[in-house]
Amino acid sequence: MISSFSASRRLLFRPAFSRRLVSTAADSGKIGTHVYHSSSALLALAVPFALLTDGTTGKIAGVGTAIGVSFHSWVGLNYVLRDYVPKFSHKLMGPARGFAVGISLFTGLGLSKMALSEGGLGKVMGSLWTKKSIEEKKEEV
Repeated sequence: MISSFSASRRLLFRPAFSRRLVSTAADSGKIGTHVYHSSSALLALAVPFALLTDGTTGKIAGVGTAIGVSFHSWVGLNYVLRDYVPKFSHKLMGPARGFAVGISLFTGLGLSKMALSEGGLGKVMGSLWTKKSIEEKKEEV
């Protein structure tokens, strides 16, 4: 009785600044899981649309896709971390989740930059398969 009272008292009377306001555990809860699985279907439609459109519509679709991809990768990485990190050390779970947030933010910023560049995501992705002529290579040097 005493131990359960003291445990509940510790939870109730913790200072507000010590409570976690934002959780990096994106793989927990029904809402997060539902949004994650719904984002798969949404990305299956949004990525081709963002790649095939240009102009303002393409840029808006590209930024939306960048946000969707970064969110989807964040939640997916958290599922992987939850499965494999505790096998090594439970203490690494917090830093690993923070690293997943950083990777997802970096991915979102990079894709957004590509989407807002001239031509949008479609032109940037298309340039990966365009062979440059000898004259263009000399101009770059």
